[in-house]
Amino acid sequence: MRHCFDYLRQSLICAADTTMEPVITELGGVTGWNALRTCRSYDQLKSWAEKWRVSNLEGFGDQHHEH
Repeated sequence: MRHCFDYLRQSLICAADTTMEPVITELGGVTGWNALRTCRSYDQLKSWAEKWRVSNLEGFGDQHHEH
């Protein structure tokens, strides 16, 4: 099961998308189109996630990834 969580972790690190997308009610909500995308920075993403995390639990993601 650990490999499943590692796969999810790697996917989040390598393909995270923090783009805020507008809701277009005429099209049924968020479409993923017409949103300016910016290349991700893992360090900025990690800082943001640490700032807004719900708890300070440790041990689940004890592997370190250099990006």
